[in-house]
Amino acid sequence: MKTDMLEDRAEHQRPRVLKAAWRDRPPGLDEFREAFRLHPSGVAVITGSVNGLPVAMTVSSLISVSAEPPFVIFSLSKQSYATQQLMQTDSVIAHLLNSDYKWLAELGARGNADRFEDRNLWHTIPSGEPVYRGVPAWLRLSVVDRTEVGSAIVCIAQVLHIELSLDEGEQSPLVYHSRNWHRLTEASVIDETTGRNVRG
Repeated sequence: MKTDMLEDRAEHQRPRVLKAAWRDRPPGLDEFREAFRLHPSGVAVITGSVNGLPVAMTVSSLISVSAEPPFVIFSLSKQSYATQQLMQTDSVIAHLLNSDYKWLAELGARGNADRFEDRNLWHTIPSGEPVYRGVPAWLRLSVVDRTEVGSAIVCIAQVLHIELSLDEGEQSPLVYHSRNWHRLTEASVIDETTGRNVRG
């Protein structure tokens, strides 16, 4: 039974041989967007301080690329005013969010919002960057390279410091998928033997 399942899975995953015309056809914008609606991503809020003023924006592009030494990559939209501000500093904070902080992700995504109006929600750390209180984890980053790619700016950053929340309760990561926010819980874990949800 298990062998048959693995064989079926292998057959399903076997790469298709595409015709040359398919391989050479550049994707359209709608096609590109539709493909990435199938690809879920984690959510982070990037903050920094420019001339003493705090700035923040939400990203779904933060990924780790190296553990030793620790490096991450994220991208910023060139159309965003927050990007113009963050380009002026090499020291930023990446807040990693769980579903309890959906409000923060939404706040950082609003173009005209005052993301720091409520002074009780954040504080300034000794190095000068603003940090939102209580998030599951935050990383202090040093941006070492920026590259313009189409409508975005790709940033490579070294991780200088990490703070983890002391809350030992269930941490349900916040996920962005197909234009919606999702809560990732233990119920979504797939059993390696049956291929079904562990809690189903």
